[in-house]
Amino acid sequence: ATAPSAERHSRVEYLVVPAEAVRRLLDRSREESTTVNGAMCAAGLLALRSVIDTDRELSLQTQVSVRGELVPPVSNETVGSFISGVTTTHLAAQTTQFWDLAREARHRVSAALDRGDHLTILKGSFGALHAFGLRFLGPRFNAGRIVAINVSNSGNLPVPLVYGPRRIRELYALASQHVIGSMMQVAVWTVGGTMFIALTYVEPLLSRAHALAMISGFERLLARAREPGDFSLLTMPQYEQRTDAA
Repeated sequence: ATAPSAERHSRVEYLVVPAEAVRRLLDRSREESTTVNGAMCAAGLLALRSVIDTDRELSLQTQVSVRGELVPPVSNETVGSFISGVTTTHLAAQTTQFWDLAREARHRVSAALDRGDHLTILKGSFGALHAFGLRFLGPRFNAGRIVAINVSNSGNLPVPLVYGPRRIRELYALASQHVIGSMMQVAVWTVGGTMFIALTYVEPLLSRAHALAMISGFERLLARAREPGDFSLLTMPQYEQRTDAA
């Protein structure tokens, strides 16, 4: 459903992946010649495919740090938003093999970085991008969304878990996308071996029912990815083909 920006509301759901499960996912990603980020991209794309009615090309945006490419370079101690993104497209089908898609995502993101796509986009006007999203995309096209899935993996954060007698059990963050953004944003960060995932969507552009179905599918796909062998949506025991589009 489309809606003016004033009637859009960002919603977020959280997943926590224990350290042992994270280690298994890292090991499987290495065995399959890809990365955990590639696995996150594949899980996001196939989770969206699981709630729509047909195989289709889906767009994927992946956030990347530009701290080391700025002049002068920006240290990790400096607080700020020093990121850019690259956009790729991928066929998400019922028969798409998870690890094939994860390798493809890694390869296409790497190729975009080699071309400098993430630096080219920074040369444009963010004001113009905001206006484009608000005035053109919002009321006219694709429910106001620029890309289908956005993955932002911050990796291992050097954040202490223990502060005197207190220990951090969970971390939370929210990315608001009510004007422009993706159908689902997957923000990932790891602290002390535990992975925290924030999945953000916007109502009513994506209904809560479809969003929760996507998130459930995303979680099941990651769980299956920790096991041996490749797989597709059709070989997932819990997968049920939907007949209505998100």
